[in-house]
Amino acid sequence: MLGAAFAVLSATALGGGPVRSTSCTTDMGGQSFTTNLDVPAGATCRLSGGSVSGNVSVEGTLFTFGYSFSQNVTLTGGSFCNVNYPLHITGNLAITGSSGPSNGPCEQNGNFAVYGDGSSIGGNFSYTGNSGRLYIAGDAGGTVLSGNFTFNTNTGGYDIGGLHVLGHSNIS
Repeated sequence: MLGAAFAVLSATALGGGPVRSTSCTTDMGGQSFTTNLDVPAGATCRLSGGSVSGNVSVEGTLFTFGYSFSQNVTLTGGSFCNVNYPLHITGNLAITGSSGPSNGPCEQNGNFAVYGDGSSIGGNFSYTGNSGRLYIAGDAGGTVLSGNFTFNTNTGGYDIGGLHVLGHSNIS
């Protein structure tokens, strides 16, 4: 019996079972999540001082105040703003088809805005097909991108003076 329980636990832990997801539609404070996280269209999620160990998908609006993401963050039609404290994404960041936020601290600056020196993105960053502006601030270190940066077919413009790309940049 113990062997069967271990096999089920191992299959789930190794990706053989279903991956749980948490939906964020409000202020979640300083919580940390061991699941994937989803911000559905029309919802606004606020996270501060915690982490997500799964993947993140955003179709709504995500505000973070110093947060860490251990895997990939994907925005499709949503917006993402980090304010005041460093943001850390270990995986890739992909933003596609977004028009930008209509409320909150990043309304003037676009659908991905980082205000927090010492931020990092460990994988690649793709910003494609967006009408919202891209804004990454930072005078003392800004945001370090370890992978490649792709910016194409966007109409909203950009200010990426705080982005330090260690890989290749493709801006078209």
